[in-house]
Amino acid sequence: MAGRHTKKSGGGKAGLIILIIAAVLIIAAVIVGVFFFTRTKNGETTSQPTAPSSAAAFADNTAAPTTVPSETAASSAAEAPSTVPEETGVPIETRVADVVVPTEEGEEVSFFNGTYIPNGYVEDRYSGGQTTLREVFGSGYTEGAITFNSDGTFSDTLDASGETYGAYVVQDGRIIATTASDRNLDITVSEWDGSTPMSFSVDYGDYIVYFG
Repeated sequence: MAGRHTKKSGGGKAGLIILIIAAVLIIAAVIVGVFFFTRTKNGETTSQPTAPSSAAAFADNTAAPTTVPSETAASSAAEAPSTVPEETGVPIETRVADVVVPTEEGEEVSFFNGTYIPNGYVEDRYSGGQTTLREVFGSGYTEGAITFNSDGTFSDTLDASGETYGAYVVQDGRIIATTASDRNLDITVSEWDGSTPMSFSVDYGDYIVYFG
């Protein structure tokens, strides 16, 4: 009796061990299944196709959508200044068309071409002393000159206040010049080469500037 009872008790322990092993295997199978399932889901998430770019989307259509400008943009475009440059000057022939140069009746008039720069001698008409071009005209004097044209026009860029322009004639050994503002220049020619002056002076009010 004692032997049969002991054998039966041993069989119960073996069954319990088998149940524990089976439970462990089931739990392991569940864990492995969850692991692979999670990896599969993650792989599907990362490998999802990206949305096509706007360029590709437009390629599938027959025409790209038209963008309607906002009222603000339209207003800004209407108020934007024109980029076409304005006319910066009028040809000197037009500007001096109405300039009247006083001449002597019956005396022949002539014209010449020439550009003259100051020779550096400047006289104070009141004291009779000598001064400098920089003192009279500032640093801009270095680019100043008087130009006479054969069409009867002239320009004077020596004055720092801006270009003086007008009309002139050569008559009776004198240069008679009148600006567009109807001011007569006092020009004294000291040497001629035929009908072309070689040296002369111009009265600028307080100072007399020599050329040539």
